[in-house]
Amino acid sequence: EEEEEEDEKEVSIPTSSRSVLKLNGDLVGEIEHALNELEWHSPQNRINGSRNVWVLKPAGKSRGRGIRLFNRLDLMMHYIGEETPEDDLWVAQKYMENPMLVKGRKFDIRQWVLVTDWNPLTIWFYQECYIRFCAEDFSLADLDNNFVHLTNNSVAKYSEHFFELGIGEGNM
Repeated sequence: EEEEEEDEKEVSIPTSSRSVLKLNGDLVGEIEHALNELEWHSPQNRINGSRNVWVLKPAGKSRGRGIRLFNRLDLMMHYIGEETPEDDLWVAQKYMENPMLVKGRKFDIRQWVLVTDWNPLTIWFYQECYIRFCAEDFSLADLDNNFVHLTNNSVAKYSEHFFELGIGEGNM
């Protein structure tokens, strides 16, 4: 009798259309199993997010110039094909939509290394590294706001919030 009650349990899930989807216990178990399989096959799935955001970087440029975020392939292809020089090269990579944050802001860690030989591989690490922070709090609401998404000081220094974090000189 208890086993029958277990199968009859329902889980209510809100949907985007403001209706509620009711699932029985067996289906919930199958969904949980599928999600566990996804986690096993793609451990970074949680940081990738579900909004399909990609960062597009021009090859051969520095200081954050030309970096754009897109969540629509057609807009990215239009930008590459019609808004930029034809012979430009690009790097596209999946954007981490759920990054680790410090005080609400994205950051990166810069570590200097020097490779002096390939055989045998010889790498020298500078003992100190530094952390760079975005100038504004993280949000996916505005993909065009580079102050939210880029840690590069050449970009961040133009934000009115550049010195607000209170961590160190600028955002480092």
